[in-house]
Amino acid sequence: MAILHGPADLTADLLTESLRASDALVAGEVVSFACTPIGTGQMGDAFRVSLDYAGDAAGAPATVVAKFATTDEGSRAAGLVLRAYEIEVNVYRTVAARLELRTPRCFHADVDPTTGWFTLLLEDMAPAVQGDQLAGLSAEQVEHAAVALAGLHGPCWRDPGLASLEWLNRHSEEVAALTAMLVSGLFPGFVERYGEQLTCDELDVTAHLMDRLVPYFTDRPGTMTVTHGDYRPDNFLLGDAGSPAPFTVVDWQTAAWGPPMPDVAYAVALGFADPAERALHEERIVRRYHEALVAHGVADLSWDDCWLGYRRGSFHNLVMTVAPAMLVERTARGDEMFLASLRRGVAQIRDLDALDLLP
Repeated sequence: MAILHGPADLTADLLTESLRASDALVAGEVVSFACTPIGTGQMGDAFRVSLDYAGDAAGAPATVVAKFATTDEGSRAAGLVLRAYEIEVNVYRTVAARLELRTPRCFHADVDPTTGWFTLLLEDMAPAVQGDQLAGLSAEQVEHAAVALAGLHGPCWRDPGLASLEWLNRHSEEVAALTAMLVSGLFPGFVERYGEQLTCDELDVTAHLMDRLVPYFTDRPGTMTVTHGDYRPDNFLLGDAGSPAPFTVVDWQTAAWGPPMPDVAYAVALGFADPAERALHEERIVRRYHEALVAHGVADLSWDDCWLGYRRGSFHNLVMTVAPAMLVERTARGDEMFLASLRRGVAQIRDLDALDLLP
């Protein structure tokens, strides 16, 4: 199947070809379909595709999800520079099958890394519902997400084959310096846009990190594994009526080879709408993650190192707020989301006394 730019490029023949190639359609063929926009992503556009078949299509999916690069030129250019589309397609191609974290079945994945255009055809997880970062999750849901995260980190722990994948293991001192220059260079514009809506302390803590981004990106103690990078409620599909299970994770555009604990700190900070509630449940949830990681066979991460890594990882939230806010298409919900993310992140950093841990 060719790389498509959007739903207008889909055809019944292309859908039939992809489903047959992935053994999701044994006989019969797609004769018509309809597309409905879904999701709240700003780097990609997703659609639910309802399928009509002719012939014997027993067992074939009634719907699939099609995901394409965003049509917003600025956001797509950012995705191309950050290699976001190439990364997501390669996760589905090479990593997803080995995880004990649930991801949608992939029927087709292709990308042109020179232009950023990509096509994903994925299992539709309906009636699961997308999490809402602004509303937050219950403590039970956040704990479930943290425990499920061990099913990503554990199976990939210290794997040399994964560490050798260039598109996944993108870290070097040069890349760290360039990334620090990019993010810190965006910070003045972030302050100009959002500064009046943030407290002096929130701005001061963020500025403190911006001044230390190079050593922060370079200092990577401990064991590495595959990380999601954007593990938050908007990228969770929760069970019907919002129950914690089944639980599916989507949007793998920031996956990388790196330290695991920023994923955990980010998920817990953004999972709770109320920082006071987060502080109440935080250590118990991180302990449950650590127990799950041990159950996946990880024996070289002590609880003390886990908690220290979690405290260090709390700064990931600020990086994942400042940079995306200034690189993707601006929307009203996006503004609200980025403000909430930074506020929750700073509250977590303060509660954890993490500032002294910056290199």
